[in-house]
Amino acid sequence: MIPMNRFCRAALLAAATLPLVSGCTSEATEQSAPAPAEEPSPSISLEELQKAEIPNLSVHSSLYSNGVICTGQLSESQMALLKDEGAKTFISLRVATEKGAGWEEAYAADQGVDFTRMEIAGAAGVTVEAAKRLHETLTEADGPVVLYCGSSNRVGALLGIAAHTEGGMPKDKALELAESAGMTRLAPVVRELLGM
Repeated sequence: MIPMNRFCRAALLAAATLPLVSGCTSEATEQSAPAPAEEPSPSISLEELQKAEIPNLSVHSSLYSNGVICTGQLSESQMALLKDEGAKTFISLRVATEKGAGWEEAYAADQGVDFTRMEIAGAAGVTVEAAKRLHETLTEADGPVVLYCGSSNRVGALLGIAAHTEGGMPKDKALELAESAGMTRLAPVVRELLGM
């Protein structure tokens, strides 16, 4: 397990359980959207959480009432730490045969947490349909939810697309959400799918 002081544990739990704004509607409306990524409150330091070596950690609360923590690939100890801090569901967007993936199903079962693998194979897997599936999975998940892929690139891409297509978030705000959740190389794909 990654060593953490009480402050980091409390900050992670507080970040994971932030009250979330329900912004999901069936119609695309121009609504005022909250900041794409929750900036830590003075008592929550994202920098301190990153010291726990959780890759590309970010907390987002603009769409789902169950809390979403986005990261890159987790280790067993990081998954256990997040579970101990209150995470109830883990969703991986990695193909099980990717390097470093494939162990999570058995480990999650042993830890007593829900685990879902939505295999998104690179840019070709980033589609409006995949974003809709992710949206439905996040909506039904017991939270807080940890959503991850290799680097959080696919995570950010699909969250941004879902925010617009399923949640009605304006395109520019959805793109900001995608970037703040870890999207990098997939930005051209997301821009195209958002019609930008």
